[in-house]
Amino acid sequence: PARPWMASLNEGMGYCRDNKQVRRLLLTTAAVGFLVLPYQTFLPAFARDVLGRGPEALGLLLTSVGIGALGGAAISGSRFTNRSPSPVMVALMSVAGLALVALAFCRGLELAMLTLAILGLSAIGYLATANATLQLACRQDLLGRVMGVWTVVNAGMTPVGSLTIGAAAEQIGLTTALAGAGGFCALLAILAGRGLRRPTKPLPPPAPFAP
Repeated sequence: PARPWMASLNEGMGYCRDNKQVRRLLLTTAAVGFLVLPYQTFLPAFARDVLGRGPEALGLLLTSVGIGALGGAAISGSRFTNRSPSPVMVALMSVAGLALVALAFCRGLELAMLTLAILGLSAIGYLATANATLQLACRQDLLGRVMGVWTVVNAGMTPVGSLTIGAAAEQIGLTTALAGAGGFCALLAILAGRGLRRPTKPLPPPAPFAP
């Protein structure tokens, strides 16, 4: 039954805050969006200033990300991921951070392409797995509101991260800023590992709202 929109919004936000598993999934996704996904913004500068290449090299770098992303989508749908999503998410988030660190030290196009393929695989694999885990974990009558918050932390944190990392790059250099962001993401993955548990049976929906 339809409820007043403010009451519905408050209920959804309160659920995201109070449910430990949902809260941790949203926070780790926000970390990936803030620390890892902004690398896409800096690939043109990376190709030009670090690799000394032009638009053709940038196209190859982006293609490598896409190829890796296909592998990440396959991992998210595998039986092993379905049985044990928590360690898979921790591993993928860690690999994404470490791959970003490795990218910062790449000075050859071929090595950068390989690193970006790994980065695309781990980042997309994490996001797809976290998305499915979140939908299975949350209460079904709140699914739309929870996934709305997911969209905000997933897509909304990337521009903020781009701005922050870009400001840091002006002070300490692009490669140092990327390496720092990747290392911090890997550290957060390890710290958050205990909180990413296997989805539990969702709670039953509440009684219908009486106006």
